[in-house]
Amino acid sequence: MASRMEPTPMADTWDGREFCVQVSACGAPGPAESGRWASVPAGLRRIAAAALSEGLRYCQFYWRGGGSEPMCAVRIELSTNGGIEIALLAGELASALPYDVSRRELDVLTLLTTGAGNNEIAAILHLSPRTVTTHVDSIMRKLQVRSRTAAATRAVDEGLLGAPISGAEAALGGTRLGRVLSGTSARVSSPRATLRRLHRRPLVIGAALPSSGLGASDAAEMLKGLQLAQAEINGAGGIHGRRVDIEVADLDIDDRASTRKAISALADRGVDVLTSGYVAHQDAAHDEAAATGIPYLHAATSGVMERRVSDDPARYARILQVCPSDIHYAPAFVRFVDRLTRRRLLPRPSSTLVCIQQSSWELIDFGTSQAQVLADQHGWDLEVVNVSGAEGWVPATQRALAYSPTAVFVGSYFLDHHVDVVETVRGAGAGCLLYSIYAPSVPEFRERLGPAAEGVVWATTTGTYSDAVAAGFAARYAAKFGSTPGRSHAGLAYDRTHLIAQAWSRADNARDAAQVARHLRTATHRGVNGAYSFHPVTGVAAGFDDTGGDPSLAQAHVVYQIQGGRQEIIAPRPYTTATFRTPDWITAASGS
Repeated sequence: MASRMEPTPMADTWDGREFCVQVSACGAPGPAESGRWASVPAGLRRIAAAALSEGLRYCQFYWRGGGSEPMCAVRIELSTNGGIEIALLAGELASALPYDVSRRELDVLTLLTTGAGNNEIAAILHLSPRTVTTHVDSIMRKLQVRSRTAAATRAVDEGLLGAPISGAEAALGGTRLGRVLSGTSARVSSPRATLRRLHRRPLVIGAALPSSGLGASDAAEMLKGLQLAQAEINGAGGIHGRRVDIEVADLDIDDRASTRKAISALADRGVDVLTSGYVAHQDAAHDEAAATGIPYLHAATSGVMERRVSDDPARYARILQVCPSDIHYAPAFVRFVDRLTRRRLLPRPSSTLVCIQQSSWELIDFGTSQAQVLADQHGWDLEVVNVSGAEGWVPATQRALAYSPTAVFVGSYFLDHHVDVVETVRGAGAGCLLYSIYAPSVPEFRERLGPAAEGVVWATTTGTYSDAVAAGFAARYAAKFGSTPGRSHAGLAYDRTHLIAQAWSRADNARDAAQVARHLRTATHRGVNGAYSFHPVTGVAAGFDDTGGDPSLAQAHVVYQIQGGRQEIIAPRPYTTATFRTPDWITAASGS
């Protein structure tokens, strides 16, 4: 509970105790959220009031009033309280400065942000120009930058700034941040008012996406979802006053070297977070991302990678999988078909089920081993047909139909494969249910098949719901891009971007990769594809199926059916929008 405000006169020293207090525009003390107003130096109250006057939404710096006084790490963030704009002023003990920068180097670095030359800095700090040159060289070496401008930019980005600096008011007056640090009003004139202002560097999301070939249609959906979220975040003021930008790197999702190159290229461009869809060599993406230290959110739905991360959690601590793993697919298929036949909603011409699955990607595991156990328990024979690249999906489907199955599971992420299966089954007049995964989420699936897509059932470990939250997203997407979003990766990319923004907003320093990763791992977020929470070890998004689970903390394993040209959710409750309909080709084959 906030304590009563304490309008007691304050000294310009700090007692070393943490505090978090509210300051009004006139500098008057407001409630103390934590700690006591008696701990707040008077100079910091003036700085907080200056931040309000200048409209500086967020800043951080280090304060030390005297030679023996402890160093205080300070954060100021503007907010509103009862419709009144206030500055939230927080301070805590800083035992050491980042990058092993000394207190004197911190003063020099702060003055570098004003554009001051070595002679000016020397005059302000009562040092010789040679000493200042030595300090500047040391600063660039410690920060691993090659120029004064780069050092100044790093200082602004990471709050590596010092206050107070006696006699520096005129020099600091040329920038908005400088005026805040010196505790002067934005209305105070300054002879340095024409100096170049340093702008806060945008926060950048890197996206490794294919522009052509396999997965290109999915990638277009992912990029649009990302762009829509970016527009919304920037329209609301960004993150602590920073814009969110996007960097895209092209890749061939079937090629290991291309995957590594894309992740590396994004890191070289200085992105703050890495993202990707699915790739054949997800292990290469994991290793490359882990080496950069940049938080990485992927959508590979890989149980194999889930186990790999579990075996080495420290190495992959900054990597998260934003959807449940592929190992749920085949077991969910068996349970779904068994339930339909027991309810007599689906004919059972045989006791055989078939899984056709791609075998070219070593890191895919659709959970067929567990599915075979479930099939045995429910009186089914489950056959698995692996599709090699040379054989193709038409011959594989013909082999599957030779078993006269009740239902066929189509295990592939690619449109071409699913289109081949649908056309082959319909052409053969087979009476089996088609149960696809993921690929029919992309609008191109229905565009290519037309009426032949009617009746196809498909599932995804991450699908866009049909509730008011998702409907709002779809409307905004259509207004921005002139097209309807697919039912999986467009929403997933949108949600992922808002997850990243949430972590950035909660971090004291949005460019502190370790801190951002921790906030991501402990996040809970309700998006258009359901609720997101992550396993503390594997970093995999929680999922639930219709055998149980908590939908408030997980993404549903959503099952859709194309009915009347629309994507209808037929499982699980409470997300359903329709009930299962027997496809016309099954009705024709059974003669009913």
